[in-house]
Order: sequence, then structure tokens, then C-alpha cells
Amino acid sequence: MPVADVPKGPHTFRWDFSKEKTWSYTYSQHMKNQSDMEGSKDTMDADAKGTMDVVSKGGGTANLVLRDVEMQMASKTGQSDQMPQKLPTQVVPGIKEDGSMDEGGNPGAALMKVLVPLPRRALEIGESDEVPVSFPFNAGGSPLTIRGTAKVTLTGFARVHDRTCAVLEAILDVSRLDVPPELRGSYQGSLKGTSTLCFDLTENALVSGKVAIVLSTKAEMPGGDGQTSKIAMTMDTLITLDRQGL
Repeated sequence: MPVADVPKGPHTFRWDFSKEKTWSYTYSQHMKNQSDMEGSKDTMDADAKGTMDVVSKGGGTANLVLRDVEMQMASKTGQSDQMPQKLPTQVVPGIKEDGSMDEGGNPGAALMKVLVPLPRRALEIGESDEVPVSFPFNAGGSPLTIRGTAKVTLTGFARVHDRTCAVLEAILDVSRLDVPPELRGSYQGSLKGTSTLCFDLTENALVSGKVAIVLSTKAEMPGGDGQTSKIAMTMDTLITLDRQGL
């Protein structure tokens, strides 16, 4: 629902991790994975539901927690497994108020930037900021990094759960992979997609979000026997987040 009285800008987007507090969100994810390993193709569909917590520790940092997640997988024929699979709790520590963290090879750094990409500078309506995003890439045992950006635009304001929220639209393009010349073979990787976030500037917290991304990887790796291994994978993912208790 549009907002009659638009707050005056420019607007700064930061979580408030000054005190201990927990924000909980209903987390749902639909995935479709297609893989091709040496000509052997496979397709898998899965749906996951659970809870995502952003747990402020005070002092400007928080933990991202995915808990109580159950995943239902389907075969090529579309038949679901009889019992959903319960996944272990995942914790990504050390998130800062701008959504960044000291990466250190932790894939969780990319997870937070993908789920909640926040602009680093203050924005007026219609303005954008490009946020650096990177994620690890395993090239036959060699740890590489794919780099790119999330272009985040403040498109306006809306009433969500009876709150005035800033609407942020993001375009993800993470596709620059620098392969060392010493590494034999061919490697490609990319993460592309879009997201829409509703962010409460009064409470300094996310209210809802929707993220649609496609992760693609491809590798041709020479083996010791003179043969080349070919592996390709594409994963389509749709994630929705909705604040609980509002």
C-alpha cells in the first residue's frame, strides 16, 4: 500500500545492533537444481521452511540463525519423499549493522549480502548504491572467489504490516572469476538475480523480503590420466522472508 506522507530523505539503512534483541522471520525457500556430471544429468526440486533469526548481541554485531528448517525433496517424476528432512541449525556470526562481516572465506558473508543487501550510503528516492558481493568457488580443491555487486535502489515507501517501510529493489550480478594462470582447466561461476526488501527505518530492521537468484557453475578439470572431467550445475532459488509477530 502506498504511503501518503513520504519521509524526508536522504535515508540511511542500518540495523540497530546496539542492544540485545532478536528479530524472527518466517523463512521459505524453493529450489530447482540441475546438474550434468560427465553427461549424466539429474534434476532435483526441493522446498524448505523454517525460521530465520537475526540475533543482536549488542555492541554493533549480530548472528544470523537458520533454525527449525524442514526440507521436502522431489524426484524427477515430481514425487515427494515421504518424510521431510530436518536440517541442522546454521549460524553465521559477526554480522555488522550495515549487513557486512569479516568474510575470512565464510560463505555466510555472501548469504547475508544476498538475503538483505543494504546500501552503504544514504539514498533519496530513485537513487542507487552498488554493494560489493563475493562468494567462494572451489576449483578442483583450489579456493577461488567470484566477485560482483548488488545494485540497490530506493524505489519508494509502502505500508507493510501497518508500518511505513522503505522499498529497496536490488539487482545481483556476481560473475567475475579470476583464475590463476597456474591452475589448469576452465572454470566459470555466476550468481544473478533480483530482490525486493521492505525495511523499517524507525526500528532499523527488515520487515519482509523476496529474493530470486540463479547460481551457475561450470568446470572442465584435467586429470592425471589425461582425461578431462566436465561438471556443470544450475540452481534456481526463490526465498521469502516475513517478520513474525507483527
